[in-house]
Amino acid sequence: MVAAALVVLVALAFCTVAVPAQVKLTRPGQSSGSITVTSPAAAAAWDPGKRYTIEWKSEGVRGNVKIVLVDGAGKETVVAASALNNGTYSYTVPRTLSDGQYKVRVVSSDGKVAGESASTISIGEVSSPPAAAQKLKPLTPAATPTVTKPKPAGTLTPAGGVQGQVTPGSTTPSVAEADVSSELVELGSMPTAQAAAAQAQLLDQAVMSIGAISSPGSNVAPTSFAPYIWVDNPEAGTEWEPGTTQTVEWASNKINGNVSVTLVKDQYQYPIATNIANSGSCTYSVPASVGLGRNKYTVRVSEYQGSVKGESQPFTVYQEQPIDVCCQIANFRTRKRTTDGWMFYGSVERWMEFDIAVKNQGTYGPVVVPLFWRLIKLPEEVVVMQEGGAFGDVYPGAWYQTANPLKYDVYSYERKYIVSDIDVNFEAGNYRLELYADYGHTLNEREDLRDDNIATAMITIQTGGTQ
Repeated sequence: MVAAALVVLVALAFCTVAVPAQVKLTRPGQSSGSITVTSPAAAAAWDPGKRYTIEWKSEGVRGNVKIVLVDGAGKETVVAASALNNGTYSYTVPRTLSDGQYKVRVVSSDGKVAGESASTISIGEVSSPPAAAQKLKPLTPAATPTVTKPKPAGTLTPAGGVQGQVTPGSTTPSVAEADVSSELVELGSMPTAQAAAAQAQLLDQAVMSIGAISSPGSNVAPTSFAPYIWVDNPEAGTEWEPGTTQTVEWASNKINGNVSVTLVKDQYQYPIATNIANSGSCTYSVPASVGLGRNKYTVRVSEYQGSVKGESQPFTVYQEQPIDVCCQIANFRTRKRTTDGWMFYGSVERWMEFDIAVKNQGTYGPVVVPLFWRLIKLPEEVVVMQEGGAFGDVYPGAWYQTANPLKYDVYSYERKYIVSDIDVNFEAGNYRLELYADYGHTLNEREDLRDDNIATAMITIQTGGTQ
């Protein structure tokens, strides 16, 4: 438990009010029921770097769920460690994921309930040519491409003998033919798709050798043989969700030192990695602090000590209803203190005390969780005490409890010589103690997650007597 300061605002009320029926407090982690994975419903092929939707139905499952991919050997790859149990999750297949056959498994937070897709999905087995290959017309089988080294004046002579002028300041040269290669390559013996892919790769190499290519937002001047950084991933249209692990990929030329990677939104910058090796990729666990809603970001890769940088196309970081608060009444007890001064003095004190605790089971934080609690006399349903307060800086995943118990005097008796003083705050009888977390729904918690925002305790109060 994390102890936190609780600011209390007192408001005593003595009035008859309509109150809801007694709510049974369900502790987090108590799961039972079923989970059925509905999508993918049939065998499918998923490509690395692309986004797919996982869907499921659940009954009697409380709290978030864990989503994993399971290969033929039973090895699990985590898709989402704690996803909202809303029946759908968007997943971008990491480029670093091993090729193979997988099934999708959705598991309750306590691990007692799980559902698995009926069919397998193939990852890494692309049935069509890569996107880069589709953009170029494949060479005919008879073609034997060659390339000459770029001339110092900034011209490229393709195999066909036609010169293409490279204009200073342009990111790509004007080439009359696509016959480029760093050496003679026999493409005629390759399958059409394979030849097209090889041709695209060779063309990229030739273009990069002529001048720098910078991604959008880069300050690299595209002059011949200049250093550059090009961010390949995330691509435009990619979506990141807080709590997931994403891969950033980039290519560079003539960057000898380390690099830094930054998540950028307007004037705000969130460090991903600082002063790391220029390996071309790094992983990033997206934090909840990037904010609510759907927002546009870019990823910037820059020299750690230098001015060269590259920036990705804009993509989306989103959080949909990441708040899920619950509360508990803990350690309720009644206490009594008796003092006896023989025949001249005596006293009796009775009081009740309890702790309250809250937890954010969602992914977004920190948040301020408003609370109020009240004591209701039964069977009259009369509110005899009501107070409010708030827990501040509640981060996801931990319980926050009052540093000291909340204490309320019930009855006191004091005798001095022959004079007695009796103070009764609460009559003897049965009561219901109710605790509400975020009663006014200021945190915009989704409606189907609010059933554990109320905790109750039934108590009996005794008063009177001098013992």
